[in-house]
Amino acid sequence: MAKRKQTKQAPEKSGPSIGKVRIIFTLMVLMGFGYFLFFLSNQAPEKPAAMPNMPAGQSAIKHDKPAPKVEVEAPKKEPVKKWSFHEELSNRKVEVETETVEQRPLKTYVMQCASFRSQAQAEELKAKIAFSGLQARIKESSKNGRTWYKVVLGPYQGKRAAEKDRHLLQRNRIEGCRIW
Repeated sequence: MAKRKQTKQAPEKSGPSIGKVRIIFTLMVLMGFGYFLFFLSNQAPEKPAAMPNMPAGQSAIKHDKPAPKVEVEAPKKEPVKKWSFHEELSNRKVEVETETVEQRPLKTYVMQCASFRSQAQAEELKAKIAFSGLQARIKESSKNGRTWYKVVLGPYQGKRAAEKDRHLLQRNRIEGCRIW
């Protein structure tokens, strides 16, 4: 006996097809739109047409009685407030003390990159700074009987110049420099 392959059949649809639903929906939308237009046409008041030779704002309907003229008084203008600040400021003299760049004392800044207990470590950092294109010096100081070797740069005439060199050192991976 030969075996038959069983195929799955799609279940039969019960109810209206999708095409019928679309047609009914479209008809309902069109009927609603038609009702909307009918509603608008009944709501608009009718205005008489203007004659081509008449100026704008007049209608073709003749009135037996002319419209009464109404006189309206213009509101009284209040007196304008006069501002006097421009007169006061133009007549006022102010004296300000200024100092020129030459009179101002120059503040110098120093940048310290590290402080070591051994001079060899300080010399090593000084060499790294020299490879980045800057000249450092080692400053020796004693505190509580201990000697410290500080690696410093400067003096700088302004903080901006010190910041510029600090950023150059940071790009060359030398971190921890402080400006004072």
